[in-house]
Amino acid sequence: MSPFKGVGLGHGDESEQTQVLTLPPAAPFSATQPPRVDVREALLEIHAKTGFMDEFTHGSLEQSRVTDLPISVCAVLIASACNIGLKPVVRADLPALTRNRLAWVQQNNLRSETLIRAKLAGGSFPRQTLRERTTS
Repeated sequence: MSPFKGVGLGHGDESEQTQVLTLPPAAPFSATQPPRVDVREALLEIHAKTGFMDEFTHGSLEQSRVTDLPISVCAVLIASACNIGLKPVVRADLPALTRNRLAWVQQNNLRSETLIRAKLAGGSFPRQTLRERTTS
């Protein structure tokens, strides 16, 4: 049975009653559900195996000289993917997570071409950058 059965879509007869769609209650947590995962740690572990964050190069195509760039990229990716902005991932006590650093990484390293290269590199084992794979 469709959960939308009886829900008016605003088309046709104006006397049609619109019903409120309600979702069934969520199942209680059980031991069979997967454990909670720290997304930051998962991204950094995937980077350690694949090197996908190395594809987030600076817009000038020069090699970046900043330290802990993967941590900054990870924070910006999470902020972007969750649509939460940078504020929740900023930590003034860590140079890789300051507001200025994250804004700089977001502006200079997250571009459509770097996202595509990172996606392609994410499936490569062992760790090898896209440039290394295409030149060998």
